[in-house]
Amino acid sequence: MNKFREIKNKFDKKQISINDEDKEVIKNIDKELLSEDISSDELNIHFRNHTRDITSKNGSLRDASEEADDKVNKHQLEQNLSSKLNRPISKDNKTTENDHNEVKILQNKLAQSNTRLYECKNTCIFLRQELNKARKIICREIGDDVTIASLSHNNLSSGWKGRSQQIQQLQQKIIELQHKLNNHNQKSSSERNIVNKKRQQNENSSRELRQAEVTSENNKKKLEAARARIKVLENDLCLTKNNLILINEKKLHDEQLIEALNGQLRAVESRYRDKEIEIKHQRDKLQQNCDELKNELIMVKFQVDKLRQKIGERETEIDTLRLNKSGRACESLLSVSTNVNQTMNSIDDDSMIISGRNKDPNEYVILGLAAESERERLLELVTLLNQRLDKERIDTDHVSELLRCEKNKNTKLEKKLRQLEMERVKMSKINTGYCARSSKSLGNVTSSREQLNSEEIADKLELLEEKCLALKTRLTTVQHDKESDLRIYKHMLENTKKIFIDACRNGTLMARGHSTLTI
Repeated sequence: MNKFREIKNKFDKKQISINDEDKEVIKNIDKELLSEDISSDELNIHFRNHTRDITSKNGSLRDASEEADDKVNKHQLEQNLSSKLNRPISKDNKTTENDHNEVKILQNKLAQSNTRLYECKNTCIFLRQELNKARKIICREIGDDVTIASLSHNNLSSGWKGRSQQIQQLQQKIIELQHKLNNHNQKSSSERNIVNKKRQQNENSSRELRQAEVTSENNKKKLEAARARIKVLENDLCLTKNNLILINEKKLHDEQLIEALNGQLRAVESRYRDKEIEIKHQRDKLQQNCDELKNELIMVKFQVDKLRQKIGERETEIDTLRLNKSGRACESLLSVSTNVNQTMNSIDDDSMIISGRNKDPNEYVILGLAAESERERLLELVTLLNQRLDKERIDTDHVSELLRCEKNKNTKLEKKLRQLEMERVKMSKINTGYCARSSKSLGNVTSSREQLNSEEIADKLELLEEKCLALKTRLTTVQHDKESDLRIYKHMLENTKKIFIDACRNGTLMARGHSTLTI
């Protein structure tokens, strides 16, 4: 029972503390409404959250009170049972039976009391719920701080108002405050616009100030750089003036060199022209010699044709002799005539003297000997012609080499002229003031001289290579000519040997049947 009382006291204290907290919260809300402009939506949200917290606290307190009631009832039952069980037990059977009966009766009573107790509990819970609902409704209408006793003592005409009336008044105050807030916002918006404009003006002016400071600093730096640049340019001007003096001196020296080189060029050109005239005369002479050789060749061919005609006539005579002479003599004469035809085709001669046109075979032998002598003369003429051709080839090669040398000299002189013209152009630029320093000009002169030397060496190498190629081609042509001449001479010698052998055989045979030969 003491515990039950303690739990009830705690419950009442908690309710009182909750009521005090609610009052403080309401006072704080009123102060906030008066101090600040809060919208109706925010107030509703705040009240809802607060009511939820209160309901959760009430539920926890109800659960605690129910648990305390259950504990109290159980404790009472245990005390009753322990008091009854602690009684002294009689040894008699009668007493035991009486005890059993009493226990049954007590158990029945206990069950009835339990049922009544549960019914009472249910009714208590129902009544408590209704009480809580009534309290909530009264609290909504009256307030948490106000009690029923205070209401009964106070008169109704003392200006007391319920919760709903307070809520309406608060809503009206909220509407009025919203109107004031809107008016204040309009005024504050105009004031804010003015303040913002002033701020923007201040910011713009500060930015302009900063930009002006930056530009002034940049201008100072540019001024310092320009002063340093002016000093550098003054030093460069002094150097350029000194360089111009040196360059003018070099210009005079170079002009003298150019005049000397021009004189050398003119002399070389005059020599070149003289050599060209000489080369033309030599060419004309060579052409005349070639024409003469061609005419001589034509004459030799004409004489060869005449000899062929004579040989044809001799062949006709030999054919007539075949009918009169024996087969062997005719065959020997035919071989002699064929050999004579081969030798006459390869030899060029001026005249060929044949003695008599008798039908005696001794005359044909004499003709063979005369043909052999003519062959020797023709060989001598061919050697002379080859010697002349070799000399003419050597002369033409020498003239061609001279031409090449002169052409190379001409190209070199043209290159030098171009380089001199380029140097003149550079010197003119220097006089106008757009040239580099003297050291660079000296370097250019030395580099140009080195280039000239390298070009001369390259030209010499090209000339030597061309000479080597010309000599190689000349050697190959000479070798081919000599080989062809050797073949022709060998073939002619073999043919003459055969002719002499056949003539000797035929001569021995003819000496037996006819008169002796007279050479």
